[in-house]
Amino acid sequence: MSSRTASTLVLLTGGILTAYALLDARSGSVTGEQTYKRIYSSFLATVALGVAADFAPAIVGPFCVLVLLAAWARHKGALGGIISGTVASASGLTGPTGTATAAKTTTSNTAPPGPTGPTG
Repeated sequence: MSSRTASTLVLLTGGILTAYALLDARSGSVTGEQTYKRIYSSFLATVALGVAADFAPAIVGPFCVLVLLAAWARHKGALGGIISGTVASASGLTGPTGTATAAKTTTSNTAPPGPTGPTG
């Protein structure tokens, strides 16, 4: 991975982390102080990863992709359920109400009847 690609991923990651912090603040699920801390830590992480991308782009690039996947998994549905609704309906896990349902499985704990009586 080139240094330019890694730097682009770093900027994208920092922007998305900041956007998620602002979306959480807008929804009212976090306080103003928590929002400030999350935005500030996203800024510090972006600067640190940007510097590291100049020296080790092969490590920083995939790390940014992992951070983006973790942020997406934590905030699934933050964008109005567009992504999570599409994924659930594409995999066929939605029920009649549109909510994800798990497949029901039944198991039997009874063993088949064995021979009775004396063996010999």
